[in-house]
Amino acid sequence: MQVHQKEAEEGNFIGKGPTYRYIADLIDKVAEVDTTVLITGETGVGKNVIAERIHDVSARHEKPFIHVNCGAIPETLIESELFGYTGRAFTGASASGKTGMVQLADKGTLFLDEIGELPLHLQPKLLQLLQNKTFLPVGDTTVRQVDTRIVAATNKDLKQKVADGEFREDLYYRLNVLPIHVPALRERKEDVFPLLQANLDRFNKRHKKSKQFSGPVLDHLQQYGWPGNIRELENVVERLVITSGDDVIEENDLPEDVKKEQEDKSNMQIDFNETLPDMIEQLERKAITQMYEKHQSTRKAAKALGISQSAFMRRWHKYKEEG
Repeated sequence: MQVHQKEAEEGNFIGKGPTYRYIADLIDKVAEVDTTVLITGETGVGKNVIAERIHDVSARHEKPFIHVNCGAIPETLIESELFGYTGRAFTGASASGKTGMVQLADKGTLFLDEIGELPLHLQPKLLQLLQNKTFLPVGDTTVRQVDTRIVAATNKDLKQKVADGEFREDLYYRLNVLPIHVPALRERKEDVFPLLQANLDRFNKRHKKSKQFSGPVLDHLQQYGWPGNIRELENVVERLVITSGDDVIEENDLPEDVKKEQEDKSNMQIDFNETLPDMIEQLERKAITQMYEKHQSTRKAAKALGISQSAFMRRWHKYKEEG
């Protein structure tokens, strides 16, 4: 169960590009008010870091920051974990009851990560909390008042979940008052270098090393697509700090999947002796086949290429039949 208070030494908000500056400015603005924030973006882009930053620069910074991962708590437990329960409210419940995460976040910030995973039957209780700042612990008959700022995050398309009947429309609009979208790292390449350097310093300090990136390694890592975003970048840098043999990290130290992407890009070279239609077909064939080999899923490959799954399937079958 991923429920914890913020660790101050982790999760620095790092970057230098226009997207970073825009988000940093937006954070400063939303931190001045208590309105609900909805942070969206792919897995690993740093949504939790944005939430912590909002808390850190707000008037609530000296009060608790409670992080609740809605997707990590079993559906049978999430109501009692969030809202607490009275003594012997259900079989197996403590005789003394339990304070819920909502109450623990009083005067502070409640960060509801993976909000798209919140069960439909609990969404009215969250809506009540957002509208009235009140909640009812499991087994209680007395409504409690609480003063907490709610920040939510998701990597899901909540509008689509509303359309599919999996998420309440009124809750969606209550959450989406101040939206912050965090683009994928591949869409903000200018932030890769400061993130690499900051994480190199962090893991050198943690593991008592003094590693440095060689020039070719820096070039390689800045060109890499980072499908796992900042989380993947952190993992790769820590692995390189620990496993590289010398103080200077070289290209042969890079993980195989990072090296393979560069090889795949090399294989995408076009034969300029062909006609333009032939070159386009050649490039499309390589893109379709290599993306499928990489993702082993037509849905994921189509998403990576920015086309519909049906369009990908048509092309994939065509080139598969042609051999």
